Amino acid sequence: MDLSPPIESARQPSGDPPVRPRRRVLRWIAISLAGIVTLLLSWPVVRISSETASLITPGMTRDQAERIVGAEPGWYDGVDSFSTNEPYSKDRHWMAWTGARGTLALTPDQNGRVGTVNFYPASRVHQSQWELLVERLTRSTERQWEWWWMYGHILDRRRTD
Repeated sequence: MDLSPPIESARQPSGDPPVRPRRRVLRWIAISLAGIVTLLLSWPVVRISSETASLITPGMTRDQAERIVGAEPGWYDGVDSFSTNEPYSKDRHWMAWTGARGTLALTPDQNGRVGTVNFYPASRVHQSQWELLVERLTRSTERQWEWWWMYGHILDRRRTD
């Protein structure tokens, strides 16, 4: 005679098979990672826009302007080539950020501070999806990674020697 309690059905009241705690945790981790990746892909590394240009005022230092934009001057958003209404000048810009929305360009004054601030909207942009993906996920540009890979580790070795 068997005195063990009767075995209950392994199914939940709704009729679905039981969800094991490990699967629940893995599902939660996968959803969290997907949310983080989505957030990183939708959040630009730098703020290149006319609104940002209006925050930079003549007389600011280079560091102050970089803090407002969010990074050092360069090409962002995976932009390979672009077209704007920027007039040609022999005196190239002191600092310029180029992104999918356009170019934010600064020229210096006689004291080496910000003299003029211009934003030139982009009319045509060609983006490298690979560079955009690398930039957004690592929060830095592929060019910065290449520079570090080519020169940065050499400089790091020199500092330790």
